[in-house]
Amino acid sequence: NDVLEHIKNDRAALEKIFELLKPNGIFSLSVPALQWLFGFHDEMLGHYRRYNRYNLSQKLSPLFTLRKCRYFGTCLIPIALLYSRWLRKPYPVSQAGKQSLISQLLGLLLAIERKISLPIGTSLLSLATAKDNLTK
Repeated sequence: NDVLEHIKNDRAALEKIFELLKPNGIFSLSVPALQWLFGFHDEMLGHYRRYNRYNLSQKLSPLFTLRKCRYFGTCLIPIALLYSRWLRKPYPVSQAGKQSLISQLLGLLLAIERKISLPIGTSLLSLATAKDNLTK
């Protein structure tokens, strides 16, 4: 999870993952979403790209059957825009053992979002199976 964006040739990485899976083997993937959120955070972590539902499914479809693909982290978009894109500085993080009111609110919103799929978010969560009709 959260590795594909670090690899320059993500198609080759997907091919290698496909080779390692048995036919119909399950592949769970999490990647950062929405290229327009690409900013300081992505650069500091060595990301090459962010994905959207369409381009991720296009990269997966030759080798995998996409079972689920959904956005997650909708409530984090304003934070990503403010800190990573506009201020170009690290995200504010709570100190160990202390949670700010904002952190608590975000935790509640993310808990709700686990149950409700929204049409946009800072991450894409996908579940796919390796196609069994390809030569391995």
